[in-house]
Amino acid sequence: MFINLPEITVIMICLLMVWMAVRAVTGITGTSTVGKTESSGDLLTAGRPCRSVPAGFTLLELMLVMVLLSLSVSLFLGIQFQQRDNLRLRNSARRLFTFFQAARSQALLANRDNDCWYQTASRQVVETIKRRHLALPEKVFLLSESTSGTSEEVPEKIHLARFYADGTVSGDLLTLRSGKKSLILSFDPLLGTMHLSPVLDAADVEQ
Repeated sequence: MFINLPEITVIMICLLMVWMAVRAVTGITGTSTVGKTESSGDLLTAGRPCRSVPAGFTLLELMLVMVLLSLSVSLFLGIQFQQRDNLRLRNSARRLFTFFQAARSQALLANRDNDCWYQTASRQVVETIKRRHLALPEKVFLLSESTSGTSEEVPEKIHLARFYADGTVSGDLLTLRSGKKSLILSFDPLLGTMHLSPVLDAADVEQ
């Protein structure tokens, strides 16, 4: 397992904090003797300044601090964006999961089939019995197995699932995507239940 860039950045920041603490302690405890002269009687060494412990930070050290701080800020922003995409995706998947559960219940109560469609123009999932609809967020995309692999134009309405009066279901494999994160929603034909599973990224597969 290789160490990725975020882990390297965190290690560098920890080392930087330890190094700054050591520098601060040595700067406080070290006594600067610049300007003082040796009290020796030797005329050759008289008036020569004694060596002192350097206090403060050099320009190179300050530049290193700025570089590491910029890396930490970029790392923090990247993690925030990924968490926001993940939260948006999971909320949309949970709402769609609840929508399908309600559609199955309506098919059982009405004793007739209930079809669920996805309207691509309005980005809404609609069921036929109660005409309920669920709008997806702008940055969340719904893909169907029957249409995602074709090169033809996407139709106005995509059939997602059909819940039968006996509790069974027939439906495509659906994919919800937001940014680089994806979730797969699958149907169990006999039990009429749904299952959510994440799609692993390339980095997750390597780990």
